[in-house]
Amino acid sequence: MRVQKSSRVRAPRKPLPPQSVLIIHFDAAQLRAEGLHLGSVACTSAVVSKFLLDSDVEQRDVSTPDELRYTMDAFQAHKRKFDLVVVIAHSNDQVIRMARDTCASWTDFANWLRPLRPRRLVLVACKAGRWPAAQTLFETNRALTRIYGCPANVTKDLGAYMVTFIPYLAANRRPKDDHVRIAQVLTMATTGLQLREWRRTADKDRPGCVLYDLVSDMAHPIIQQLRRPLPR
Repeated sequence: MRVQKSSRVRAPRKPLPPQSVLIIHFDAAQLRAEGLHLGSVACTSAVVSKFLLDSDVEQRDVSTPDELRYTMDAFQAHKRKFDLVVVIAHSNDQVIRMARDTCASWTDFANWLRPLRPRRLVLVACKAGRWPAAQTLFETNRALTRIYGCPANVTKDLGAYMVTFIPYLAANRRPKDDHVRIAQVLTMATTGLQLREWRRTADKDRPGCVLYDLVSDMAHPIIQQLRRPLPR
């Protein structure tokens, strides 16, 4: 007589809590003056994230050093933490402009970010996707698992493209590799720029990662050349 094995009934997984999202423009007045403020795209992404995903979304514009201090004081007073932080700013491989006439090193920015305990970070800023900045951010922010940025100068088109994907990142704590690769290909095809993803588990403390920056520098003019229209 055969004895049938009892099948265990798995308990349904508890739904994950909604994500908290911060979208912040640094030196916002200057970005507006230059036509680089991404307010309309950011608002659309915020509305989608809030009403379709029930995400807790905050949008902040910081223009002056006083506004920068007030913003962080308010976050700390309310013990605010964010799963996803999206930063729109001017920067280079050495510093990021956080307010009018106020530039911070990537170390100082990483320390500013630390009380917010972000898990994912999107940097819509020039050369913010390079390895030294990523390594500094990982070292200072232990909760940070993924960083998205561009290793070259960012255009408004690329910035809008990156901000458009906020709802996807709010819904997916661990984006699938295929989805990331598709986004990277589409980024190069539509903007001529590269989109970098850094992962704590795969990239932190790997000296060889600096080679990715060298490859990006060599690939950038080639990608730009391929996107130029053919002569008639």
